[in-house]
Amino acid sequence: MTNWVIQQHSYTWYNENAFLNYLRTKLPVIAGGGGTITSVFGRTGTVVATSGDYTFAQIGSTPTTLLGYGITDSITTTAPITGGGVLNSGLTLAWDFTHANTWTGQQTFSTANVIISTGNGIDWQASGTGRGVVLTDLDQGADGLSSPTFRSDGGTNSGVLFRIIPRGTGYVGSLISGMQIYSTDPVADSNNYSYLDIRTTNSSHQIGSYKLGTGTVRDILIAAGNTNQIFVSGQYTSVGIGRTTTTGAFFQITASVAGSASLNLQNGVAPTSPVNGDLWFDGTHLQFRNTNTYQLDQQNNGQAAIVAATGAIANTDTLVVQTPAYPASRFVAGTVVRVTVVGTSTGGSTPGAPIFRLHIGTAGTVADTIVQTITLATAATSGTNIPFTGVFEFTVLTTGASATSGSSMQIIDPGATGIGTTASQFVLGVQTNTFNTTTASLILTFSFQSGATNVSANFSQAFIEIVNK
Repeated sequence: MTNWVIQQHSYTWYNENAFLNYLRTKLPVIAGGGGTITSVFGRTGTVVATSGDYTFAQIGSTPTTLLGYGITDSITTTAPITGGGVLNSGLTLAWDFTHANTWTGQQTFSTANVIISTGNGIDWQASGTGRGVVLTDLDQGADGLSSPTFRSDGGTNSGVLFRIIPRGTGYVGSLISGMQIYSTDPVADSNNYSYLDIRTTNSSHQIGSYKLGTGTVRDILIAAGNTNQIFVSGQYTSVGIGRTTTTGAFFQITASVAGSASLNLQNGVAPTSPVNGDLWFDGTHLQFRNTNTYQLDQQNNGQAAIVAATGAIANTDTLVVQTPAYPASRFVAGTVVRVTVVGTSTGGSTPGAPIFRLHIGTAGTVADTIVQTITLATAATSGTNIPFTGVFEFTVLTTGASATSGSSMQIIDPGATGIGTTASQFVLGVQTNTFNTTTASLILTFSFQSGATNVSANFSQAFIEIVNK
């Protein structure tokens, strides 16, 4: 029961509803001070409030903060964004952060038009296993692709640097940081998918193609345009240069064209400790290592020949034929060098014993060390321009700084005049000195000395070659 006093009258109501009903019947008189309301909002008679009677702008003393409206969980420019909410918008949503913000928990952007405008930057962080920022349900363009874009807005000329930086020493395992690009949807099928993995670990930087389950290890193609490719096969562990496939080999190079070779080896020096399979170009010759070092180009096979007759060589040690320079350690135990000579000789009244010598050194002259000496029998006392031929063979027996060797020579001539008095001579050589097989640029020089001033030989052909190892 409630007692109320109205206009000096005392009334008693036993409930408030009865009192309110009374007021509704008397309100125009009470509110009007004895008069009635004739119009409001442009309407007359009994006025009923409708939508639009008041606008928000007509409300005075509105709050100036979200807290003033009773909102206590708002996102501010300095507070971290946490939790696992989904931010949806069909329109452009612009956030202008003037402070660096830390986003923890999984934030899912489910919109095609989200613009994040940052002042000092936004730091997206993972706060637990599988946490991070996920862009989902991005609208597709005309090409069928969803294209999140990072564009610099720093001025007329500015760039963008996309960084992936670990915190501290990174993950507990070997992975420090990385990025995975999937070619199939692991959400739709978490047991079977394919992806490209770019990562840095505690020991290396890696780019790899991987799969799970029935997914495919896809090929990797690094291209500049449509023709200049580096192809890495995902199926056969093979690499192709200028190719989009590889066939029958672990490494393939595209075919040469008029303006470009398939492969070019730059000038270099021999490796200090070459291993089998090494290939290099020393600026003059192509070298290959297989237990020993071999010269693969035409100049490097140990062959050399004279292209003009030597002229008459008398009692002065004179070069007949020589090899090109060889790399260090080219000569090994068992290397055999053969020299073939053809010429004519002239005897003399006081003949001596003709001598053939093998010199080894870097000068390529008869001043180099004499390693082997062949001394024939005394020449004939007569004969002019008597033909002869001879074969000299030299064998490396041991290697190193004091390599040893052996040699022999056979001379064939008419046998009565000229260089010899017998039709055939077979002579064992004498090792005059050792030589160093580890010296680079060694040259083999074959020379002749007649043994007497009135005896001579003219060599019209001379050929030197390596016939073994």
